[in-house]
Amino acid sequence: MRTLDRQLLRDACWDAGLEPEEAVMEDYSGRAMYGETCLAIRCGHPARDAVLFLLALQPLAAEADPDHGDLLAQDLAQAMRTDDLGRGSVAYFPGFRVGA
Repeated sequence: MRTLDRQLLRDACWDAGLEPEEAVMEDYSGRAMYGETCLAIRCGHPARDAVLFLLALQPLAAEADPDHGDLLAQDLAQAMRTDDLGRGSVAYFPGFRVGA
């Protein structure tokens, strides 16, 4: 399980036009996760909002970790799944959690 910095996620949300307190879910358990939890982003439009979040995250992660940060958004995109919440959607990332 990879741990992502909470402030990095907040900054990426702001840059993507998402409200971090409303968008970031730190303990989402999606389909076929059998009780495991992961990072998720609440989305009004999952494809658009998730892409904007990942695009905003890319340069922030590369700056925070010059050796490996440039691959973070790509790794998240490959892990991403979506689910319908009834009044919105969620993009969630199995294998990724939020840390300090």
